[in-house]
Amino acid sequence: MLFTADPADVHYTSSAKFSDFQRGHEFKKKFDVLGNGHFNTDGEEWSMHRKLARTIFSHPQFNDLTTTRTLEKVKEGVIPVLDDACSRGQLVDLQDIFQRYSYDLIFQLVTGCDPKKLSADFPEVPFSKAMDDAMKAIAARMIIPRSLWSLQRWLRIGRDTTSTGMSWFLWAIHREPSILREIREEMKTVLPPNEANKRHRFTAEELSKMIYLHASLCETLRLYPPVPFQARIPKKPDTLPSSHRVHPHMTVMISTFAMGRMTSIWGKDSKELKPERRITEQGKIKHEPAHKFFTFGAGSRICLGKEMAFAQMKAAAATILHNYDIEFLETDRVRPVLSVILQMEHGLKATLKDRDGLDK
Repeated sequence: MLFTADPADVHYTSSAKFSDFQRGHEFKKKFDVLGNGHFNTDGEEWSMHRKLARTIFSHPQFNDLTTTRTLEKVKEGVIPVLDDACSRGQLVDLQDIFQRYSYDLIFQLVTGCDPKKLSADFPEVPFSKAMDDAMKAIAARMIIPRSLWSLQRWLRIGRDTTSTGMSWFLWAIHREPSILREIREEMKTVLPPNEANKRHRFTAEELSKMIYLHASLCETLRLYPPVPFQARIPKKPDTLPSSHRVHPHMTVMISTFAMGRMTSIWGKDSKELKPERRITEQGKIKHEPAHKFFTFGAGSRICLGKEMAFAQMKAAAATILHNYDIEFLETDRVRPVLSVILQMEHGLKATLKDRDGLDK
């Protein structure tokens, strides 16, 4: 097994020589929980799934539906749950709330039905427990020899990573008060003057104008990528741009987590959350090559749901930051769990209250 965080290697395996590097049969066995979808297949089977997925994600009606459902879920799910927690002074796990938010949205987009797991009574979600266990098992399979992991089959379901990104975002920006203030100031600029000091649910148009919020999310996803590593297996012996030799019996592990923190890629301040690095002089979002900002993958396997993920994160984040103040509990216990998904090991416990100075 070879670990790399070299952007040249990423570009080589994901784009330049994409057809020469694959997921492989062992990868598919380890990720059997995800079935035979485009995530863990290769060749013609992958191409078929990819074309179908691209057709869905690029369809205007699907994008309109995603926007509508997202804003509805914020109105009918996120706000009532947080208002209830505020009124009772209840300690809540924001990571759990975001998982329910994400789960409801995905389930609704796929089936047309809203399971309403995001509600004030916090109904049990066996799906989440099953998938948490599955992701931890897969993480072990990626490192431990096959002879040591069980061939147990899990439910054929996928897991969304948007909730993980939102959890790390809220935690990270509350450690940087100046960034939080700047985000809130930006929110005021997209609102009518008579609405700036009132509770508000943002529209899609208003959210699209929040450049600093978007940049802050990008920075969080750089430092805390929901999928911390990705794997590639060469079809034949080869030499990577980093001069490392690889062969078909070797797994090339790309560490997205390490890439986001390397000074050789992001400069001396690479470990700092700095939204300004993601904004151009013209006030637009700065484009970063996918083989540098690898959070959403690169090349032919780049994440098709990237824009949808940003839309869901911005809708929830803007609503929470504008309408509520958050006090986190035991921030020193916030650390990632060893899993395929970079979740917080003990959740994100917090209490919320209505923001001072806002009219209802």
